[in-house]
Amino acid sequence: MWGAQGGYDGLSGRGGYSKGSLSLTSTNNKALYVCVGGQGGATRAKTDAETTASCGGYNGGGNAQVHRRSWGGSGGGGATHIAINNNRGILANYVNNKSEILLVAGGAGGADHHLIPGDGGGTVGTDAADAPNSAEKSGKGGTQTAGGAGGKAGSFGKGGDMPVSPTGENDYDSGGAGGGGWYGGGSSYCYTGGSGGGGSGHINTSLVQNGSMQTGVREGNGYALITWMPVL
Repeated sequence: MWGAQGGYDGLSGRGGYSKGSLSLTSTNNKALYVCVGGQGGATRAKTDAETTASCGGYNGGGNAQVHRRSWGGSGGGGATHIAINNNRGILANYVNNKSEILLVAGGAGGADHHLIPGDGGGTVGTDAADAPNSAEKSGKGGTQTAGGAGGKAGSFGKGGDMPVSPTGENDYDSGGAGGGGWYGGGSSYCYTGGSGGGGSGHINTSLVQNGSMQTGVREGNGYALITWMPVL
């Protein structure tokens, strides 16, 4: 399965890829629950006087904020996951039941207008690029144990939202939010610009066999494919 791409304005991160095998029988009565990530939104400030929101993709993409006089910031891409036993909805709802998650493909971070966001997937999501010799700082990728650092850090199942600028600072640049994942990527540092980090993937090795992951392979919305292979 594949996580979703982040929102972009000329630049984009890509969602990750995860796969594995699970043995099911007619007697263990296991149900699989699939949740597919959505691509993050991208917006621009419409006029000098307007401030708008750029929504994160479904299943954990962080939300960005577009302030007036800025190029715009983009929402993070959502993760795709497969769970077993209980349908708790989005990945973040499994925070106290992590053992029910079989696979996660991480979503990519959302872009600012000129800094490359982080790709989703793998054991660690990719960090977004910082601008050299500049105050524009971007978010870091999520790991297997913690959300990526940023203006707002990622968390389990959720990319960091871009924090709101201080009162009276609406003229500052906007930036990208973190991608969703096992642990989400961090957002940019808001009023200094920057892009969001990618969310991590995950394999539940106690249940899943032949698992593997890749970073940064999916454009658009996430996707999941289940292939039944009967044992004769």
